[in-house]
Amino acid sequence: MAHKDLKALRKNQKLVHNKETAEILTETDKIQHQAGHKSEYKATSRLRWFDWLISAIILLVGIGMSFLVGYLTLKSKQTPNWWGASYFAFAYLFVLILIWWMLGYWKNKAAEKYFNDKRRRYQKTYTLEEAKYRRFRNLILVSWLPFALFATLITILL
Repeated sequence: MAHKDLKALRKNQKLVHNKETAEILTETDKIQHQAGHKSEYKATSRLRWFDWLISAIILLVGIGMSFLVGYLTLKSKQTPNWWGASYFAFAYLFVLILIWWMLGYWKNKAAEKYFNDKRRRYQKTYTLEEAKYRRFRNLILVSWLPFALFATLITILL
């Protein structure tokens, strides 16, 4: 008897969960069609002029620190020539990519919590929190893409 009761309880829990998920999805679809909320989401997720400035500062700090580390390790036997700059550039690039990846992970976790369904974690929620995550990810992306080019060039040329 206990097995049948447990099976019925699980079935009821699954039905309730599916109903809650369907309600959240219909609510999200309604939000997507509201012009005001969607334009607010787009405005929040768009990079502003100061975001581009912050991205340039992150890029220039990384380049400057790379050359500083390269200059300080110039006479070292372990890192001949400017290899210290290259090592630091790739370490800095790794940190930027790691931050970018962690922001995406947190955005997916927030979407999973919003929908209460693990399968929907990649779907947009159109909340302002998600828009901020998206803006910060784009800021880091705009910083590390040119820095990856710099790190590759410094390795090849120096």
